[in-house]
Amino acid sequence: MKNFPKIVWSWLKEKLGFSSRHETVPAPDSKSVRDFEQIIEVAMTPSNSDVKEDQLLAVVHKGKVLWTLFRCPCGCDDVVSLPMQPPKQPRWRIDSSPGSPPSLYPSVWRSKGCFSHFYITDGRVIWCSGTGLQPWIARPDIYSEPKSRY
Repeated sequence: MKNFPKIVWSWLKEKLGFSSRHETVPAPDSKSVRDFEQIIEVAMTPSNSDVKEDQLLAVVHKGKVLWTLFRCPCGCDDVVSLPMQPPKQPRWRIDSSPGSPPSLYPSVWRSKGCFSHFYITDGRVIWCSGTGLQPWIARPDIYSEPKSRY
């Protein structure tokens, strides 16, 4: 019975998605580590060229965050655009209080381009194992390869 709490904790972490596959790993390139100090609210979706490094933009309409945009923290320079409201699936959420750095949940695992896999917690990018690999190759138990539209 001495190991019971540890066994339960391990099981719970696995069920909640916090198993070793989400352990932090070094950034793909130490020069590309980015921090997001705050959320910048905008009324309209900006063009990709208007999204600057180290900016986390929230497109807000009638007090609701519809989209979040930012440059990929790996340094590939792609703009990541994430839906924040139903009916979009999947969708993400941002937690932040005034003057505090933002946190973004759940993790982002890009399914094209650089295949970066990361969290943003208190403004810091936390890299996950599997970054740089296609999700359907790294985790075939969860993800399937996207169907081609052509």
